[in-house]
Amino acid sequence: MDRKIKVIPTLILVLGVLGISLYRPHTLIQIDQEHQLIVEIAKTQRERIYGLMFRKELAENRGMLFIYSDLAPHSIWMKNTLIPLDILWLDQQKKVVFFLDNVPICKTKQCPSYSPPPFLQTQYVLELSSGLRQKLNIQKGQTLNF
Repeated sequence: MDRKIKVIPTLILVLGVLGISLYRPHTLIQIDQEHQLIVEIAKTQRERIYGLMFRKELAENRGMLFIYSDLAPHSIWMKNTLIPLDILWLDQQKKVVFFLDNVPICKTKQCPSYSPPPFLQTQYVLELSSGLRQKLNIQKGQTLNF
């Protein structure tokens, strides 16, 4: 009986996260003339909190775009994120202003937050599989189209 009590909340959490990812809208990001990304959109606070939690993989040329209504140095954390990521911060003109490559997974209860320097005001955060930013040659100052 005790085991059932522990399993049920975990099952509800996992199904909730899966439900969010299954019904989350997608958009296309044009990197350059040859490369495009299909990204899930995380627009609500709940979607942004769950992000890519519990994903065991991220298909090639896929990612997640976090959209914020305000300009700030938005923080990202890797709690329950099972894959290393490249994280890019974009300003309101969709220009890359900062990035971190190969942000590691967090295996502890307390996970660090990652953010751009406090003077950078961002409106979007793009998460990609580790190594994809470099593979696509996405650079600071580059504008992404979406």
